[in-house]
Amino acid sequence: MIERYNSFNNHLKEVFGEKVYKIPLDPHFPCPNKDGKISKEGCIFCDKYGSGPIKTGRLKIKEQIEIGMERISKKYKAKKFIAYFQANTNTAASTERLEKIFDEALSYRDIVGISIGTRPDWVFSDHLELLEKLNRRTYLWVELGLQTIHSKGLKFLRRHHDLADFVKTTLELKKRRIRVCAHTIIGIPGETGEDMIETARFLSAIGVDGVKIHLLHILKNTDLEKLYEEGKIKLLEKNEYVSIAVDFLENLSPGIIIQRLTGERDREIFIAPEWALNKLDVIESIRKEFERRNSYQGKNLNFSALKKYPFRK
Repeated sequence: MIERYNSFNNHLKEVFGEKVYKIPLDPHFPCPNKDGKISKEGCIFCDKYGSGPIKTGRLKIKEQIEIGMERISKKYKAKKFIAYFQANTNTAASTERLEKIFDEALSYRDIVGISIGTRPDWVFSDHLELLEKLNRRTYLWVELGLQTIHSKGLKFLRRHHDLADFVKTTLELKKRRIRVCAHTIIGIPGETGEDMIETARFLSAIGVDGVKIHLLHILKNTDLEKLYEEGKIKLLEKNEYVSIAVDFLENLSPGIIIQRLTGERDREIFIAPEWALNKLDVIESIRKEFERRNSYQGKNLNFSALKKYPFRK
């Protein structure tokens, strides 16, 4: 089968010689967009679990890791794992506490890497020093919640950061040779298909190492759920999402690793769209759309057009 996009699964096999699985973790850190340091609103889409695991999040990190390794090993016969610090903002703690918890994860022989999810405006100089040291010890990713490059979209999502924050943090991380994965959302109300494609071009220009593509979806007990119930927002149909996702990937540098093609949460807290719960079907539909177009990641990217960005060399 022709590989139409640069998948994370293939990348990990190249690096480690076998399939590697992420263990989602909740280290019980806060989020400055919720605790008042930036805002008390929180992102409009965020659930009470802070996008982290809903079944093991109350346990200590060691317990979460051990349960995760056991569960994934039984299901997939997995032998290697990445500790994914997923819930809330995983740089919202002292460097001493962060170092301790990362050391705890790396104490397990089968943990071969660490991935840290955080906000682009919450990575400071002391964090950068710690991350640089950690990057010398293990296979490291820093995942930054960008979502979109457009201010109207960021405002709707209540992100309370701007594009300049993402640029500054990304360039600081790249300067230290730390892998950066940008999170994006397709289907933000008010954004056009061209807006979403421009986000892909921007990420190609700044040179992120990876991208996660999520679709806008509705979770229980969120402010986004209220807007959805009031009929104030419209979600994408599956065919619309698939088409835009392929457009996005066609305008993304082929060297960027695709860590995720769609987004979903546990059924217990998921409202809509129903089609998104069948993740494998969505991924297969994206592959078929690539085949139908006889296309691939980066096919429509005009590299010379990226020179308009001031950070592009």
